This record gives sequence, structure tokens and C-alpha cells, in this order.
Amino acid sequence: MSGPVYDYDPANTRTTKFPEYFEGKWITYELTRKWFKTLSIHKTAQTFSNARFGPTAVGDLQSINGIFGNMSWIQPFEAEFGPDGSLYVIDFGEGTGSGRGGSNAGAGIYRIDYVANGRPPAVKIAATPDSGRTPLAVTFSSAGSSAGDGSALSYAWDFTNDGSTDSTAANPSHTYSTAGRHTARLTVRNSGNGLTATAVTEVVVGNTRPTVTITVPDGGFFDFGDKIPYTVTVTDPEETTIDCSKVTVQTQLGHDSHAHPLDVYTGCSGLLATEADAGDGHGPGQNLYTVVTAQYTDGGAAGGVPALTGSTRAQLQPKSKEAEHFTAQSGIIVNDRATARAGKRLGEVDHNDWVAYGPVDLRNVGSVTLGVTNGGLGGTIELRTGSPTGTLVGAATIGSTGGWDNLVSPTVTLTNKPAGTTTLYAKFVNAAQVGGTPDLLSMDWLRFNGAGVKQEPGGTLTLAANAASGTAPLTTTLTATATAPSGQSITDYAWDFGDNSAITHGATLRSTAHSYPRKGTFTARVTTTYTSGETRSLNLTITVN
Repeated sequence: MSGPVYDYDPANTRTTKFPEYFEGKWITYELTRKWFKTLSIHKTAQTFSNARFGPTAVGDLQSINGIFGNMSWIQPFEAEFGPDGSLYVIDFGEGTGSGRGGSNAGAGIYRIDYVANGRPPAVKIAATPDSGRTPLAVTFSSAGSSAGDGSALSYAWDFTNDGSTDSTAANPSHTYSTAGRHTARLTVRNSGNGLTATAVTEVVVGNTRPTVTITVPDGGFFDFGDKIPYTVTVTDPEETTIDCSKVTVQTQLGHDSHAHPLDVYTGCSGLLATEADAGDGHGPGQNLYTVVTAQYTDGGAAGGVPALTGSTRAQLQPKSKEAEHFTAQSGIIVNDRATARAGKRLGEVDHNDWVAYGPVDLRNVGSVTLGVTNGGLGGTIELRTGSPTGTLVGAATIGSTGGWDNLVSPTVTLTNKPAGTTTLYAKFVNAAQVGGTPDLLSMDWLRFNGAGVKQEPGGTLTLAANAASGTAPLTTTLTATATAPSGQSITDYAWDFGDNSAITHGATLRSTAHSYPRKGTFTARVTTTYTSGETRSLNLTITVN
């Protein structure tokens, strides 16, 4: 996206203005890739004695250089230089905007200062509560503010934005007795270099922000194509009756740290549709998920007290997850491997290393299938909740698979599952490992089995194998018996044999044969897809001796 060209002002006395080096440089940036770059233009025409370099003209592109590489963005949307010589950036935040059913979580306007000549303090302001009935007692916090260079800070609070200092405490309180919208301002000063920074927050008195909840659990599991029932509950002290026509719910396709808007629904309850094509436009192996937001805007209050919006957000996890799409890890690296399902898998797995996945809510998830290989020492994969040493909910012991490209897929039954949202840890254990070699194993993918958050589509499905066990090489015939929901038909049978061989498809492929050339425990899976895009799946364990 096109940004500003810097115009250096030597008369500007602010120490935090961009230096003359940036004079005439064009700032550009990218919304989803989150980078900023400078484009430098030749100011004079040049010729070169070296024939490899052609002459340049005034205005030709000279160089492109990255900047702000240590800064984190969600969706940088606009950038402009201010008269103070600092760069101001609007970050759109997550989602698609409150007007389209999103919450814009993380949105903000940020100022970028040049700090080589003195670092201004960082200022944070919070008000608790930020709305409520008259009179409203509010506790203010400056937590997170810092001088940046170890110097002490001083604080100046203006609770009514009238230019006067009402408190010099770090975390004061104030009671508002007049209804309306009030702006509170905090200015902090670095005692060492004298630089200041200011932040503001709004407090609405005479109206309370509505509380919004949704029955879709944060971290619940789904398959793309699922239909998900929801109910939104709104609590508002000033409104005895909630107008459900003002409730908006939006689905978004999450991808890494951003999301793409999908559908908007109106009403306190309904049925959400997820993308049947699983976001295929992103390519295979991408970190995709579904985000659900719900919001409600009340009617304000008498005397011109403004309306307030309450919102909530849930992130739904795909039941089929690449192991490398973790949210945290210890000791693990991600290896490129051509035989991995999406070309990558976990490597350098040693005793007590772990990966974490979150948020997760394990309701209606009865087991987890693990796609693993082992050409090393082997070990146990412990599934724990809350922390690497938290409650053990399942475990699988992985022996030799005969090589790093030989995948097995044991299924672990979950027990002692916690209620609600948590973080799931896969911890790798083998106390017999010495010196970190050889690696214990490699994990390629996980599959969470069960209904999760979806509405069951109807229809029936059974799965049989002839034979389900035997000596390698074992050739088995898998047969599905299925019916479609009323008024629909089956559009596809998808067969996953649990050994990273290609998934086979067919609208009438009710039975298929597959050969397992080596020993191991494999979880075969059939998925039927209906006209609506909804699916039904069933697993069967194949044991090869």
C-alpha cells in the first residue's frame, strides 16, 4: 500500500522527528504481510565508468529497504507523517470492522518516533469500569507505562480533559457524577530526558456496556463444511428487553494471525456455515481456522448518553491440524520433509520437549489420532492440559516405525478432560535418552475425533475392514455403508488410510482396498460429503504385525 513521502523540517525542534536521512523517501507497507519498506529515488543524474551500470536519471528508483522489522502489526491500514515529524500508523486490527460484524480486536493508531536522540516514555492507560450508571467510581491504571531507559516516571492525570492536572498518582481513582462521555488523559514524563507521552481513554457515565456471550466455545473443534448452532445472550442493565435484530454474528476464515470476512447473521440464535472448500485458495498445509464474533449495540441513555457496543469472539480449531501449527514450543524445530503430509513436520524432538496448541475446548472430542514417524530412539507422547506438567488426558508410546519416512497413526482415547477453554500440550518423553541423541520421534499431524461443535447432519455411516489386523504386508478391503440426510445425496467418499499415502475420492467409492507393507498401528478414516457440504466421518484401527 502507498504511504507518505517524508519532508524533513529542520525547524522542527522535536528530538523524536525522523532524521534527514529519510528526506524524500517513500514509505510503503503491506496489509497482510505486515512489512514496511522505504523506496529511495535518485536526486541527481549519474553515469558510471563501469559498463555494467547504466546511467540514471533524476527520479529513478535507487533502492528498496525494509524498516520497522522489530515491530509487530495485525493489519497496517494507513500511514502518514505528522507535523511533529513522527509517523502515525492505523492498524485495522483483527477481522473486518464492527460495521460488518467484526470486533476489530487490536485496532489502534500508533506513533513511531525516532529515538536515537532520546527515547520518549511508553504510556498505557486503563479505566475499570469504562462505563456504568451515575455516579460512577472508576479506578485508573498506568500499568505497562515505562520510561524506556530506566529513569523514573512522573504522572499527570486529567480526568475531564479540561487541561488541569487532577492527580499525580500512578493509579488514581475518580468518581464521575455527570452523565455523558468523558475523556480521561494521562501524561507521563521521563525524569531523565524530560520527554513526555500521552494516552487517553473514554468513560461513559449513565450507560453500561452490554455483556455479550455466545454458546460457540472458544477453541471448539470443527471440520470445514460443518454447520454450527449458536445462541447469543446479551445482558444490559439499562435495557429490560434485548432487541435480537440488533445482534450480529460473523464468521471469518482465520489464516495465521489474520482473518478474512465470510458471512454475517442477524439474530440471537441460528446456524453458522463454515467454508466447505476449507479455504483451498490458500494452498495445502496452511494454518486455517474459523473465527466467530458476536456483537450488540444498545440504544444509549437519556440526555444524549452515547450507545455502547459489547462483543465477544471465539476461535474454532480444525479437527485436522498440522503439528507445526503450534502456538508455543520448547526445544522443537520445524523440518521440511517431502514425505510429510504438508511438507513439514516436527524435528529435533528430545526428552521433555513439547508443543502447545490453543485455544482448545475438548467438548465432544473423544480421541486424538497422531501421525508420527520414528527412525530414532522412540518415546511416549503425553497429552496434557494447562501446562507441560498439567493434567494427563492421554498418551501414546511410539516404537520404531522402521524409518523417518514411515508414518503410523495410533489413536489416543482422552480421559480427565477439563471443561472449558484450555491449552493442549504434546510432551515428548523418554528418560533413557542421553545427550539429546538420537531424536525420539517426529510428529507430522494430529486429528481430533468427535462431533466437536457441529450440528450432526443426519444420515448414517458404518465402516468395516476385511481384515482389520494381520501380518505385514497386509492388504485390507475397507467398506463404508452410508445413507444421506433426508433430501440430500452423498457427493464424495474420501478414504484416508492413516499412513500418509494419497487420500482417494469418489462419489460412489463405497469400498476400496489398501496395502500396508510394514508393521504398525494405523487409523483408517472414511469421510462422506453431502450435497450441503456437510460431512460425516468414521475411524477404524488397522493393526499390522
